[in-house]
Amino acid sequence: QFAKDMPLSCVRCKVAPKWRREGFESFFVKPDKKSKELLALPQYIRDLLRDLWKNEAPALRYLVPAAREVGPDVFFLEHLLVTPNKFRPITLGTGGDKLRLNKHSAHLHEILEANYEVGRCLAPEGQE
Repeated sequence: QFAKDMPLSCVRCKVAPKWRREGFESFFVKPDKKSKELLALPQYIRDLLRDLWKNEAPALRYLVPAAREVGPDVFFLEHLLVTPNKFRPITLGTGGDKLRLNKHSAHLHEILEANYEVGRCLAPEGQE
């Protein structure tokens, strides 16, 4: 409801935004009016946030209290902590005929598959 009422451009200067968000994980940037939208990679966004943080640190520390000590890196996940295998055992399904992964193992498997796909898509051709 709130997003429906938001204008597509700035009310004062009539400038359209360069950024577009799709879902929770994809950002697109349009550098100028003539070029196509490009997928903004996490490293690019991280560099922009670091530059913004250098200039506006006091205000951003007030707006994002969780980032007071860490800075802009609070928005990015570098390490994924996982419990050992013995605490996430494979179990038998309800019929007793099918093996099922623990839900944490299943989530980890999905993350690893997505990471592999992103790496494969970003690799130069012939280097897969």
